[in-house]
Amino acid sequence: MDRDRAESGTSLVELMIGTIVIVTLLASLAKLVTQNNRLHRGDEELQLAYSTCRTTMEVARNLPFSVLPTLDGSGFDVPNINGDPGGLRAVEGDADGLTGEIKVTVDQAVGTEKIYLVELVVHWTGSMGERRFGMSSLMSMRVFE
Repeated sequence: MDRDRAESGTSLVELMIGTIVIVTLLASLAKLVTQNNRLHRGDEELQLAYSTCRTTMEVARNLPFSVLPTLDGSGFDVPNINGDPGGLRAVEGDADGLTGEIKVTVDQAVGTEKIYLVELVVHWTGSMGERRFGMSSLMSMRVFE
């Protein structure tokens, strides 16, 4: 009976194996939480870029048609969720320090009529490294009857 009592309980080896398993599980869980936070921040950044491009495109659509070519090469900022400037960080070496750029090119021309291709590109450095988002639209002279 004394022998059973001496052999009962947890051995040091079993305790060490259990500790290793628990530490491994906790480390894996910490890595998953970190990756999830990074992905969530990346989604927020992408949403900021998309929302700003959509708004900028609507502004361009409401401008007089003759003004569109003057937008070529101009930059725009992506505000944060509160509307404050600098929501996204421009890539290192960006000439104007703005994350967005507008490109306007003639897509088609017949006589004096033109159709412009308006491209908006946001290029930033964020939680997932260097990223890009783009949006484009064809624009032509609107004739109102």
